[in-house]
Amino acid sequence: MGRRRKPKPKIYELEIESLSHEGRGIAHLDEKVIFVSGALPGEKVVAERVFSRAKFEEAAVVEVLKPAENRIVPKCEVFGVCGGCSFQHLSSEDQIEAKGEWLKDAFKQQAKIEPKNWLEPLQVQAWGYRRKARLGVRWVAKKDKVLVGFREKKSGWIANMDSCEVLHASIGEHLRDLGECIERLSIKNFFPNSQLFGFTGTLIFEENSSYSTIEGEEKTLTTTKDIFNKELHAYTITNAINDNNVLRFHIDHFKDDSKQKSNNATSQKAVVEAILDKHYSATNERKFNAILASQSINHAIEYYRLFKELQNEKQQQNMITHVLGEFKRHMTINNTNMIKLPNE
Repeated sequence: MGRRRKPKPKIYELEIESLSHEGRGIAHLDEKVIFVSGALPGEKVVAERVFSRAKFEEAAVVEVLKPAENRIVPKCEVFGVCGGCSFQHLSSEDQIEAKGEWLKDAFKQQAKIEPKNWLEPLQVQAWGYRRKARLGVRWVAKKDKVLVGFREKKSGWIANMDSCEVLHASIGEHLRDLGECIERLSIKNFFPNSQLFGFTGTLIFEENSSYSTIEGEEKTLTTTKDIFNKELHAYTITNAINDNNVLRFHIDHFKDDSKQKSNNATSQKAVVEAILDKHYSATNERKFNAILASQSINHAIEYYRLFKELQNEKQQQNMITHVLGEFKRHMTINNTNMIKLPNE
């Protein structure tokens, strides 16, 4: 697939006829379909071409000459940049109506059926209604901050946003707080561009802390509470095990018994080979889950690569073994059929 070339600059005046499923206005010019970001049906706009093909072009609104009656002012400050939503310039009622028409069209054009009756759409408040989202996390050294939010349109960058108007307030109003929380973590530099962010591990108290902080002449042990400014949990996995509140589990610590000196790469490969050899039996034919804990993100990436590589090799070996086994079985059957029994 070739690279997307930037077309020559072109400004044109368009009259928007309808709305696409992506929230772009649709116009026609010189026997071409023009998809215009930020435009609504019934509007007259000045747009700039951003992409061109033989039968269609894509453009972005430069100026709205004649606005539609149902156009509203977007509530979000990063609307148009953020790729999280595309309809904030259209009223909530008209959004629902447009999506209903798309659904009817899908039934008619694709499924070739048309329901006899349509129920009224379920509706909630116009803002703060979204309860599920996939947010990106990125540590930006130039800005000296962690960005949390949706990605920019047609880009892998995270939009610089402190809040989100469409997300439920319990998370939408705290994107900046979440970013500041992640900034306090010592592992933030390992997440230059993460799709999902999380952490697991043993909670650190003074009793099991091995990392010290020195301020002046005072030396103190660093705990989980110091890192997050609050105690996240007081009830640990050890407590849960003692109280029989968790399923029983087994921990395997790998030890390389070979006397040969090995570097980190060969040690990781040995770990993967050991896991693959016993995984099926250790998980009771995969009825139970298994977790591999590594010391860093880079180690986890290397483990993933090794698992993929060695599993492919193992599958190829199994396929060869199966083919040879079938060949041997057929040869045995043929040889048996060739044995002549003595006449009685």
